[in-house]
Amino acid sequence: MQKIYTKKGDFGTTCLFDGKKVFKFHQKIKLLGSLDELNSLIGFIESSSEKVFLEKIQNIIFELNSFIANGRKIEEREYFLKKINEITKEMEKHIDEMTEKLPELKNFILPNGTQNSLFSHLARTKSRKVEQELVEFVFGSKNNLFENFDHKKRKEKEFFKKIIPMINRFSDYFFTLARYENFEEKVPETIWKKEI
Repeated sequence: MQKIYTKKGDFGTTCLFDGKKVFKFHQKIKLLGSLDELNSLIGFIESSSEKVFLEKIQNIIFELNSFIANGRKIEEREYFLKKINEITKEMEKHIDEMTEKLPELKNFILPNGTQNSLFSHLARTKSRKVEQELVEFVFGSKNNLFENFDHKKRKEKEFFKKIIPMINRFSDYFFTLARYENFEEKVPETIWKKEI
C-alpha cells in the first residue's frame, strides 16, 4: 500500500522540484498553498450556468501550480501562456454576458445572499490574495538582488509576470458571478449603508 505521508516535512521544510530544501514559508510554497485554497473554494460553487467554465479555471490553476513547482520546459511555457491568454479572454466574455443581464451597480454591496454567491465572494477575496502573492513573487523586495543577474530566474519572473492579468481577472469574474447567482435566485443585493 502506498502511504500518503512521508514525514519529510515534519520539521517545517519541503523540497522544490530542483531538490532545493526550503522552509514552508518560502514565497513559492505560500503561492502554491493559496492557489490550492482558491481551487478548493471554486469547487464549492455549484453554478449550473458556469459549471463547465469553473472546471476549466480549476484545471488551469492546477496546471499553473505545476509550473510554479517545477518550472517546466520553455516550449511548454509558451503553450501555457497561449492557454492563459485564451482563458482570460473567455473569462472577460463570461463577465460581459453576465453583466448585461444584471441591474446596473450604483452602490457598494455587502457579500451575502445565496450559498453560491457567498462561495463566489470567497473565491473573489482569495483571488486577490493569490494576486498579491504572485506580484510579490515577481516584483517583491524579498527577492535577492543577484537574481537580476541570473538568466534562468529572470526568464522565470518574466513568465510569471504574464500570468498576472489572468489572476487579476479572477476577482472581477467571481464578483460578477456572486452578483449573478443572487440575481438568478431573485435574491436582492444588500447595499452597504455608510454609518459615519
